[in-house]
Amino acid sequence: MPTRRLVQKSLLDEILEMRIEGFGDSVEGRPIIVVPQAEEDGNICLYNAVDFLANGKYVVPDAAKQQFLSEHGTDIINKVAVKRKMKGREITFEIRNRVERHHWRRVVGTFLLGPEWQFRDWPVKEEKPVTLFQKVRAFYLKYQSVQPHPNIGRWNVKVLQVNRERRYLDQGTQTEFWSELERFISAPRVKV
Repeated sequence: MPTRRLVQKSLLDEILEMRIEGFGDSVEGRPIIVVPQAEEDGNICLYNAVDFLANGKYVVPDAAKQQFLSEHGTDIINKVAVKRKMKGREITFEIRNRVERHHWRRVVGTFLLGPEWQFRDWPVKEEKPVTLFQKVRAFYLKYQSVQPHPNIGRWNVKVLQVNRERRYLDQGTQTEFWSELERFISAPRVKV
C-alpha cells in the first residue's frame, strides 16, 4: 500500500488564505514586513520603504520624511503597501512600524537596527531574538562602510548593504532582499 505524504502549505499560502475583517467585507490576508520606527541613515523606515522595496532606490530617511511631509502636510504614517509579483501572482505586502498581537501571524519579515530595545513594543517580546528570527526573516540594511551592530552577528539576520553615493547599485540590494524573502515564505511556517 503506497504511503501518502502530507504536503504542508507555504507560509505565503497560509497567510494569503487568512481572512481579515475589513469595513463590511473580509479581505485576503496580506503578509507584513516590520520596519524600525527610528529613522536611521543606512536603514529603512516607513518613509523610505516604498522607494526601496517597490522602486529599488534607497532614499535617506530624513529626506524621505521631508518629502512625505511636503506631499501630505503631516508626518503621521501608520503603514504603506508594496506590491510584488511572486510565483505568478501579485502579492500586496503591508509595511508597518508597529504590530499588534492580531497582526503577528502575518509577519514574514523585519528590518532591524540591532539593539534589543527595538522589540520592547512587539506583541511577542517574551521571545528571544534567536528563536524569533527562525519564524520571521530578519534583515539588516546598512551602508557598505558601516560595521553592523554586534547583535546582528549573533542572530539569524541577512545583512544587506547600500552604497552611500552609487544609487544605481540599490536595485541589486532590493533584488537580494526580495529573493531571500520569497525563499523564506515559500517554505512552511517554522514552529519552534
